[in-house]
Amino acid sequence: MQFITHVTNLETLHPRREGPVTFLIRGPSGENREHTVDEPARAGIYLPDLTFPKVGRWGLALRIPQDGEQYLVDLGTIDVYADEHAAMEAPDPKSFEGISFLKEQQWKILSETEPVERRPLTERLRLSGVVRPVPGKRALVTPPVEGRMMLAGNELPFLGDVVEEGQVLAVLQPVAASALQTLALELQVKEAEVLGQIREAQAALEKADLSLNRTRELYEKKAKSAREVEEAEFAQRQAAAELSAARSLMQSYEQAGSDLRTGQAKPSDSTGLPVLPLKAPINGGIVSVDVAEGEFVRPEKSLFTILDTSSVLIEARVPESDLQRIRPDLGASYALPGAPDQLMPVVDGAGGRFVLLSSEVDGVTRTAPVVYEAPNPDGHLRIGLALTVYVETDHTEDALVIPTSAIMEEEGRNAAYVQLSGETFERRDLELGIRSGDRVEVVAGLDENDRVVTKGAYAVRLASVSSVIPAHGHAH
Repeated sequence: MQFITHVTNLETLHPRREGPVTFLIRGPSGENREHTVDEPARAGIYLPDLTFPKVGRWGLALRIPQDGEQYLVDLGTIDVYADEHAAMEAPDPKSFEGISFLKEQQWKILSETEPVERRPLTERLRLSGVVRPVPGKRALVTPPVEGRMMLAGNELPFLGDVVEEGQVLAVLQPVAASALQTLALELQVKEAEVLGQIREAQAALEKADLSLNRTRELYEKKAKSAREVEEAEFAQRQAAAELSAARSLMQSYEQAGSDLRTGQAKPSDSTGLPVLPLKAPINGGIVSVDVAEGEFVRPEKSLFTILDTSSVLIEARVPESDLQRIRPDLGASYALPGAPDQLMPVVDGAGGRFVLLSSEVDGVTRTAPVVYEAPNPDGHLRIGLALTVYVETDHTEDALVIPTSAIMEEEGRNAAYVQLSGETFERRDLELGIRSGDRVEVVAGLDENDRVVTKGAYAVRLASVSSVIPAHGHAH
């Protein structure tokens, strides 16, 4: 009996044009037979003459040598009957009704199918983002009074130097005639000013604490949203950072006054005038040096800028149409400019966290910021760096997934074409779920064992509406 066998190279989607294939036949009693066909009768089509020595159910498989490998394809089973009458009395074999689209047609357009797969799927929103400093982790070193800059050691701190809180960066030599008295008076004035700032910051923090507690109470009563709680928490943290910065400044003035009182503001060897140490208020790296040795400086001048980038904020702008999709309980990732395909998680158990989704929409850009805090131990996230941020908006652990290339929109509905057999297809209306890149969840319309057309679906659609019955180029 002659069988028609189509063989396609799934890497190129072309028909197999040369080389042998071997049919493996396993009988009902376990006996094995082989039949090799050396060449295809024509491109992609092998015509083996197979004989079966006895009745029963026989298993078929095809062994295909290709590039030094042996590929085995299971062809299922075939029932062998004693004569034509017995075959006619047997139950009709399963037949497929649907859209006829021959292998010869599929090869011309290099049609491709893929199985429906079940796997986790995460939907992400792609946004533009930027790296910003964490409040309280950026500090300016300014002189408490007018004076002349002098070295604390051999040289001034240099760009990139890592300093610790309390480390002496330079010394200041006041130039007033009565240096000690003038310096003490100026320090008292500065302390009074900063004390006022501390009181204002304390009041702001107390107000932020009350607002946060009230918002949490209303949230538990379902009178406030989770987003409003997050905004209150962010405002409370900002107020706490401002209070901490004011107290740090006060500490530096108090230390300067203490140095004067205890005699640590020692006279310079060359002039006999006192000098005050200028200390780092936080741990971090020197990112700006705006002073030179011997320069005369005033209290409003910034001498050094210190930045602690052990953790940073990643801020992305969310279009107002997508604000309702943001979920604080889901994660986020980012891609650096030089590696757009390498996603790095923000929230991964290493200290990253969701900070805020603002309720204020910019009137010009029609966007609102979403903010995450990310650990940055190696400093690769530089302040001001532009990022691509991928914010997770939905996730499912067990989804039926197909490529988006399989989706056809017909009359306002999403559809896909399912391969029922080698040359028979069926149109299915689909209900879609979340998307992730080039994959989409199918909520209804497909089963796990289906194969969908991912390349050439439009040609299958044209075949479904054609009034011409395709003629086979071979016998079946």
